[in-house]
Amino acid sequence: APVTCGSCGVGWACNGGTGACEYHVVMSEVATQGPAGAEDEFVELYNPGDTAMTLTGLLLQYRAGTNTTSWANKITSAGLPTASVPAKGYFLIGSSGYGSAAAADYKHASSWSLSADSGSLQLAQPTSLAVLDVLGWGTTLTAEGKPAASALAVVGGSLERKASASSTAASLGEGGSEAAKGNGFDSDQNALDWVLRLVRQPQNKASGSEP
Repeated sequence: APVTCGSCGVGWACNGGTGACEYHVVMSEVATQGPAGAEDEFVELYNPGDTAMTLTGLLLQYRAGTNTTSWANKITSAGLPTASVPAKGYFLIGSSGYGSAAAADYKHASSWSLSADSGSLQLAQPTSLAVLDVLGWGTTLTAEGKPAASALAVVGGSLERKASASSTAASLGEGGSEAAKGNGFDSDQNALDWVLRLVRQPQNKASGSEP
């Protein structure tokens, strides 16, 4: 049932026309290491909705592949500071070791030490702790359905969310047919929703909207 815009939680957008909360922010590209080393990590977020949404307080949490009981906050326990993501746009979170050309919209003061072989990340709302999105990779025990591929395979690569069910690393890459189609495909099956990119391509708020 439609609800008032004021009651939408962090990570959700309110449709001003219908008065209903819709969509939610998703992780769209993740790198657990990079050209600058093991701590060259980032998490890119994508807003598939038609309305800008607040990210203030959004929690980014991590657990090792064999952990099934607890999550560690990878920003702070207070989540993101004052932040928002535009409609069909991106928001880039980097660890202290992040060093790609696209500047992080929020850069954390410390490294995350994410395992490239096996692990899980989730986005959660700050008060209710409601889970918005989960990505598990490798042999992790926590994932949406079957985990995505191990990120260990490519040092300078990343895991990227598909634009459509048929997306491939080639179609999502620079010059590919889906390079500007957004990253909103979400079947709640990590193995089906994510592809392994050989070359990472993080995007931030300044990257513009897609599609």
